[in-house]
Amino acid sequence: MAYNESGHARNVANFDELVVVLGTFGNGYQPASPAIQLNDLEALQGKLKDALQRVNDANGVYRDKIYARQNAYEQMNALAMRIVNTMAGLGFESKILTQAKSMLSKIRGGGGKKKKEAGEDGATEAKSISVSQMSFDQRKNNFSALVGLVNAQATYTPNEADMQVSSLKKYIDSLHNFNQEATVAEQNLIMARKERDSLLYADNVGVIALVQQIKAYTKGAFGTKHQSYERIKGLKFSNVKIGR
Repeated sequence: MAYNESGHARNVANFDELVVVLGTFGNGYQPASPAIQLNDLEALQGKLKDALQRVNDANGVYRDKIYARQNAYEQMNALAMRIVNTMAGLGFESKILTQAKSMLSKIRGGGGKKKKEAGEDGATEAKSISVSQMSFDQRKNNFSALVGLVNAQATYTPNEADMQVSSLKKYIDSLHNFNQEATVAEQNLIMARKERDSLLYADNVGVIALVQQIKAYTKGAFGTKHQSYERIKGLKFSNVKIGR
């Protein structure tokens, strides 16, 4: 189930057009049902506009956060390799080097093929977000284990500042922050989508339900051959599933 942002936006745009058309009917459009009276539809139109903008804003923030995190994690493989090579250069015994190389293998195994996250192209399902999140957390934990190994070795004393344990721990802390920020941005995006979806697809009171009621009213009030009905029957709305 992929996110279908274009489908939601099209529904909003068509609803905007529908409200404009209804406004041109003047006193001819007088439904008895309060839910489809013009004032209420115009109020819903404003709420939808705001909700759609909140989704766009939240999606923009989420894109920024996942790109920042991806860039930070892309440094991990090379950094881990340098740690192992530094250990070898410092003359560590083979048993310790074997442990370090095993940890390096785990780190590199989690970073081969770049994983796509929701927001990169708007086509990744919500389940993949959680899978991707676990992958990032696991890679951070594997890297932390490697740093823990060298931290336990009194002879790990490189001169290079970025190879020193204090610098490596700062890098790990930065990964934690990137993960947290991406998680918060993800949750904000989910909530914004839920608000928009409720306005569009909620039973009886959402746009899709109201459009069917409006079309039924105009068909009954004006007849199927009347230009008033002809003007709105061609507006198409897709019942996109909530959460997509």
